[in-house]
Amino acid sequence: MNVNFGKTLNQIRRKKNIPINELVEDIMTRSTYNRFKNGEIDTSISKFNRLLMRLNISYEEFLFIHNGYHNNPTIVAILEIEVHFNSGNKDKLRVLQNKLSEEDWENPQAQKHIISLISILLEFSSYSEAEWKNNDLICYLNRVETWTHYEIMMFGNCLKILPTETIDYFLKNILHSYSAYEENPEYQNRISRIMINAIISFLSRKEVALARKWHNRLSIFPTRETLFFESFFEKLLASYLDYAEGEREASKNFSSFVESLQLIGKDELSEKIVSLNHWIVTNY
Repeated sequence: MNVNFGKTLNQIRRKKNIPINELVEDIMTRSTYNRFKNGEIDTSISKFNRLLMRLNISYEEFLFIHNGYHNNPTIVAILEIEVHFNSGNKDKLRVLQNKLSEEDWENPQAQKHIISLISILLEFSSYSEAEWKNNDLICYLNRVETWTHYEIMMFGNCLKILPTETIDYFLKNILHSYSAYEENPEYQNRISRIMINAIISFLSRKEVALARKWHNRLSIFPTRETLFFESFFEKLLASYLDYAEGEREASKNFSSFVESLQLIGKDELSEKIVSLNHWIVTNY
């Protein structure tokens, strides 16, 4: 654990007007807490988590405050990468990669992964099989069994350009994580969206059998009323797959999906669905 966390934790305690004795009772002594907040000693993860619970603050919110009320560097870098990649600006991606290489991050592993992600996005068209296997980020994702938000975020940002067999393999890890986080709807929401993007990617590559396989798995996930867009895309993709497999009558449903989005004011998304509809009809 980073010893600087003690200083931030104490600042939060003071702003909430929580006495030290009330915060540390049954967790650590007052003198130990003072040494922790002054950066003289570290503490265990379990004790730190108990302190956060006493302060009624999540670890994510704590990190946000610790970073000066900014998202952590990984999130900031990911957002910038998305902007440059989606706009096709490789020059800015290279500038960002050089900039990140010169920075001193508290988490050097995440820094290495971000730099590897940019390398993938810049050079994927010329990557050999060996280069895919030896990429730092791909090696990391390969060895992690249960994925958290970090791994899903990294995978999601290079999904479109990964080899088909790599996407299929990584989706198995995501499926494992879905079961492990059965009681966490927010986490399952993220996993569902990644699977939707993967299915669209398979369809764009004419990998209909793979798209159907993963859609079948997506469709058995429990549907929650709050996951409107996940449910919407599951049904839309079902129609796309039916059409791709030869059921031409399925195209009659395409316009109804667009109309549904227009009714709730999602005009930008409806335009994207119109483009997707056109692509499916043209290519299948």
